[in-house]
Amino acid sequence: MTLSTLDSAKASTRFFERTINPNFSVIVDWRPTPWLSTHITTSYGTTFVYLDNIPRKYQLTYGFRIAPFYKAKWGILRCFRAEFAAIYIHFPDVKASMTNYLPVFPYFYWQWNCKKKEKRKL
Repeated sequence: MTLSTLDSAKASTRFFERTINPNFSVIVDWRPTPWLSTHITTSYGTTFVYLDNIPRKYQLTYGFRIAPFYKAKWGILRCFRAEFAAIYIHFPDVKASMTNYLPVFPYFYWQWNCKKKEKRKL
């Protein structure tokens, strides 16, 4: 496994012939209303959120998620989410980091549910 930066001013490369890379995450999520969720996450290793499939990194995020149309009739709107996250990612092996201290840039996605919605009887 090879880790390297693409920054020519601070080039750094690290090679691992045999290595074990554990993955660890702790998440705290609070939902004060049905349409608002706040969260904080800390991770080590390979994650599948924000910066995917890069091992041996430390990641800290916090922010909030909104579901503006959670009562909508149509599933495409009901499942829509907007997440605003602050992100700090550190790569100790190559002495590099990425930061976004304020949760101001939105991340849009659809959060589908496998459960079939029950129809109301009139």
